[in-house]
Amino acid sequence: MILKLQIEKAIKQLGIQAVVEMADITSASAMAGSADVVLTSKELADRLGNVSAKVVTVSDYFNVNEIAEKLKEAIP
Repeated sequence: MILKLQIEKAIKQLGIQAVVEMADITSASAMAGSADVVLTSKELADRLGNVSAKVVTVSDYFNVNEIAEKLKEAIP
């Protein structure tokens, strides 16, 4: 739950609206078909497989500024 809150803080910091959903790697791979962005770790990114969503890797999930910076780069 803390991770979701950090992501929501980053989204708010960017001034955008988004729905944040949390999932394990298997579910995330399936859900990525309807997502614009998937936020994950570098270690798990390859396990997502070929997905249509933009895959954004973050090294510190508790760093709201890093999350915001990575999302800003990924979202046009």
